[in-house]
Amino acid sequence: MNSNLLVSLILCTCNRVGSLRQTLTALGTIRIPIDWRAELIVVDNGSTDDTAALLKQIRLPNMTLKTVLEPRTGKSHALNTGMALAEGEIMLFMDDDVIPMNDWMVKMVAAFSKTKCDAVVGKIELAHHLHRPWLRTRYQALLGVLDFSSGPVELVGASAGVRRSVLEKIPGYDPELGPGALGLGEDTLFGQQMERAGFKLTFVADARVYHHPEVSRLTRWAWMGAARNLGR
Repeated sequence: MNSNLLVSLILCTCNRVGSLRQTLTALGTIRIPIDWRAELIVVDNGSTDDTAALLKQIRLPNMTLKTVLEPRTGKSHALNTGMALAEGEIMLFMDDDVIPMNDWMVKMVAAFSKTKCDAVVGKIELAHHLHRPWLRTRYQALLGVLDFSSGPVELVGASAGVRRSVLEKIPGYDPELGPGALGLGEDTLFGQQMERAGFKLTFVADARVYHHPEVSRLTRWAWMGAARNLGR
């Protein structure tokens, strides 16, 4: 990648101040090359907890922080707002309940040059304390824990990135999909639209984040809700 590269990291959040704090703390320690610039855009999608107070207090030593309120309900609205504010040539995406490895951004961005791709997807692993003997691969997939080392690559918003040029053909995420709307699928559709437009997606196996969703998502009620959303 060129020197003086500007990377925009977009993170949408809603009522997850505890996990958001962990994610922001981790982002403040990730490695960013000295000749790069990075901006973090946090889009608050109408939180009613202490998210606003946290965002006023937080300071990151390695990147510029921008915060914005998107009152329209739905993660897709928040993503589109974040992309509209992003200034970088490369836009990365991360969820508010993941912890990136120290070299996550470097490896995600490097893949664009190495593979001449238009979009990247990093490896998402489940936080160790959430592992359960019954939590098989198909269940982990509903938690966004996916490994595309073999088989087709799909866009997963917990660890993804696209070139700005993609927006010339695909201007944004569908607001009828995703959390706050039908529940999920906004990133899947965006990735499929990219492929149909001729863009190349690449899986970056060594760019890892650890997903630490709330333990309540492992309950029977939560799985039933996830299944309903998938069916819809």
